[in-house]
Amino acid sequence: HDALTRLRLFATTTNSDHLGANDVPSSERRREIKRRRHRREKINHFKKRVKKATPSEKAHIAEKIRSLTPGAEEIIGALGLEPE
Repeated sequence: HDALTRLRLFATTTNSDHLGANDVPSSERRREIKRRRHRREKINHFKKRVKKATPSEKAHIAEKIRSLTPGAEEIIGALGLEPE
């Protein structure tokens, strides 16, 4: 019973769950790049969705973009989500 519990625990943990002695947290630059990539992926996802979106869905997408990035108004204008 105890060995089975340890096996389950081992199977569910990954390297990202805890830092080992030789692991170093990522640098601020790496985190910044990761944030920018994620933001770009989300914007591209919204660009695809906006083509078929209803007016209420477009308003919802615009709000999500506003919460995602500081330059949201330019993106919203370029996508034609809200009249300027």
